Amino acid sequence: MNYLFLSFCSTIPVLPFLLNSRKKKHPFFLLAVFIGIFIFQNYTFPVVGTIATFLLIFVFLLSSDRDLITAFIYSATFFLNNLVLQIIVSPIISILSMKMEWWMIVIFQAGFYVFFQFSLSKLEVWFYEKYVDTEIVKIIIAMSALIGFLYSIWLNDLPGINAAESGTLLRITIIAALCAVFLFLLVVLFFAQRTILDRTKVAQEKVEMENSKIYYQELAKNAQQIRNFKHDFQNLCLGMELVIQKGEIDEISKYFEEYIEKPSRQLSTLAYNLSALEKLTSVPLKSLLYAKLGTIDSKSIHLVIEIDDNIVFSESYLSNLIRGLGIILDNALEELAFLGGGELNIGVKQNGTDIQLTVENSCRKNLPPLYELQSVGYSTKSSNRGLGLASLENCLSDFPFLLRTQISSERFIQVIIIEGSESK
Repeated sequence: MNYLFLSFCSTIPVLPFLLNSRKKKHPFFLLAVFIGIFIFQNYTFPVVGTIATFLLIFVFLLSSDRDLITAFIYSATFFLNNLVLQIIVSPIISILSMKMEWWMIVIFQAGFYVFFQFSLSKLEVWFYEKYVDTEIVKIIIAMSALIGFLYSIWLNDLPGINAAESGTLLRITIIAALCAVFLFLLVVLFFAQRTILDRTKVAQEKVEMENSKIYYQELAKNAQQIRNFKHDFQNLCLGMELVIQKGEIDEISKYFEEYIEKPSRQLSTLAYNLSALEKLTSVPLKSLLYAKLGTIDSKSIHLVIEIDDNIVFSESYLSNLIRGLGIILDNALEELAFLGGGELNIGVKQNGTDIQLTVENSCRKNLPPLYELQSVGYSTKSSNRGLGLASLENCLSDFPFLLRTQISSERFIQVIIIEGSESK
């Protein structure tokens, strides 16, 4: 029983490291990794347990969308943190051992390790993500972390071998073998990551080219609409001339209001709102909004667009954002088409370190409650078309998104919040 208690306390410090290094927690996977580390650390040969712990942490971090080299670095860093904590806590334990029971010392040591493992890992993650942005720096850090990890094995897992004949030579042999294996692993990870990054870059460039094509097609379409308006305006002026020749002031006024001033005002409002899209720095997002909004009927739909300057959207979540926003806009435009018109308000705002995208549209009075709209298979339209809001929840369910939906006073309001994004 005492051994089980000691084993559990010695494994607990890995939990805050895993939790602090993970964006989205999966409790069952976390529990499985913790149990695996507990078994390997306490019921296998020390070197085997340490390497197995390293690999379990590595797999866990990869599941958190860490890249290969970063996951390798963080996995080795856990053992480096333990070395630092050993240096700090050893003098304290020596003093406490004279005044406290053994189980109290074990609990104190576990608590000390948990607190400082969390604090150190949080600081390391912040520093790494803020300042490490080149491959060469990552490789240097990975090599340093590997050396520290191997030194941890030398210091903690191999001391007993000294008692055997040629113990030092055997320790050196084991460390050399591990060094060769982990260097090979690091090289493999480096080239695998390069391959993944190259493929991702090619795919992103292809998507950007497609989005740029859509964007310029929409610009050309808008230019054609302006040319058509110019042609129609000339015809309207000819009609105006005929009305003026009749000399009837009321008829002139009515004609001017109905056929010249009102369409001109509507076109100017639409052009002004669409010009706000130029504030967006993301071409894919800009293309989506041009494609969805560029062809709306300004006579029946009152469009308002408000966009803050210099908002930066990360490529890491952009594809999910475009999918989600596309679903929201499609639903809004379909609802407005059902109503025969209404209002559509779109906002893109920077709120501290968060980005907030709001789509608000007019909706019918008898719209079903949200829990029905969000259920898979439900549709206010024809059968088999009820996947909109359910798909939206799915593609915006992961970090860094928060989705808020509200129905109020014949308004359907959806807000996408992107956490932790900063403007230029």
